[in-house]
Amino acid sequence: MGDGKKDMNEQVLGRDNLLAAVDEDRYALLEELMTQYGQDVINLVYAYVKDRMQAEDIAQDAFLKAFTHLDQFQGKSSYKTWMYTIAINCAKDYLRSSFFRRWRPAADPVLETKASGSSAEDHVMESWERQAIWEAVLQLPVKYREAVVLYYREELTVSEISQILDMGEGAIRTRLRRARDLLKKKIGKVVNEHGPV
Repeated sequence: MGDGKKDMNEQVLGRDNLLAAVDEDRYALLEELMTQYGQDVINLVYAYVKDRMQAEDIAQDAFLKAFTHLDQFQGKSSYKTWMYTIAINCAKDYLRSSFFRRWRPAADPVLETKASGSSAEDHVMESWERQAIWEAVLQLPVKYREAVVLYYREELTVSEISQILDMGEGAIRTRLRRARDLLKKKIGKVVNEHGPV
């Protein structure tokens, strides 16, 4: 009888150790996701909500949702694609919320850009040009803005964007083409406001 109780206790301890190891792996994976994609997720969400602080809050919510639903990740896409899908859904939920309908944030001109190696003068000009372009991008309707951000800023393929937005690749290409046409018109307006690009 004593041996049966010992076996039962070992099984419980073994299961508890396994659960603790699984939890530790989940925390490690979350930390890795946040390290690898944290700023990109914030920038992606910012393209939707146009408010830096709100984008950071929504990004935190996205990582929390990812953590609580790690067991639902099926490996059919990359973690990056999965994280972007969650972040976009969180951003869209925010945009649909009654709070957002009552209060719209002022456009924040700051959008983090990836660094490029060039002289100080070139860097300033490139930075100013990127800001003018991103101001035009942020004026696009959401459906075009998200396609542009995912394709050009995040450098995802049409196939990856198709997975994230749950749309056909042809529809993504159409949105990108229409977004480019709209940007040609808008960039002219931005250039007139800020001088030549």
